[in-house]
Amino acid sequence: MKTTYDFAHILANNLRVLRKRRNLSQLDLALKANLSQTFVNNIENEKKQVSLSTLGALCDALDVFPFQLFMTENVPGFETGYEALMDKQNLVTEISELLSRYQNKEDS
Repeated sequence: MKTTYDFAHILANNLRVLRKRRNLSQLDLALKANLSQTFVNNIENEKKQVSLSTLGALCDALDVFPFQLFMTENVPGFETGYEALMDKQNLVTEISELLSRYQNKEDS
């Protein structure tokens, strides 16, 4: 069975959810992404389409991977893949912190 995706709708919903998870207003996000609040509002209300550079700016402002703006629940293996990615990212962060602490002790 072929699935049709409404990317504007998916982007609008994910952008709103990610923005709210970070306790950002539309204005806060707009300022961080160097966009206007009206433009962010229009994206979230599916009135405007975005360029690749705008998607990049939104990802940077929200500190997310690009795929996170287009995730849907009906992707096979979605939860497992996302959890694995987050586990990997957390592990890299923990290792970096440990290495930093170890290096700081050697420098003392």
